[in-house]
Amino acid sequence: VSQSRYSAAALKNFRESRGMSLRDAEQYIYDKCGSPVSFNTISNIERGYRNVDTETLLLFAQSGYGGMKASEMLDVLTGGRLSDVESDECHQMQAIPA
Repeated sequence: VSQSRYSAAALKNFRESRGMSLRDAEQYIYDKCGSPVSFNTISNIERGYRNVDTETLLLFAQSGYGGMKASEMLDVLTGGRLSDVESDECHQMQAIPA
């Protein structure tokens, strides 16, 4: 399963496990953030037809949509590449003599 399919499945599972329709999800994000994410956008992301852009990702994370912390959501959506980069930078910094 690809990372984008995993994240789509996680978002859909979050919504369905709470008995939310796509329109309910749209309202949930708006109520939490004051910024809209259309139900069509949510549907396309859940079905893997659309990638999550940075703005939408931040709204998901800020609202708690998907039940993931921002760092977890970034890790899923970047396929762990963000964690790898952060880890490499830490190792490089530790390797620099004082």
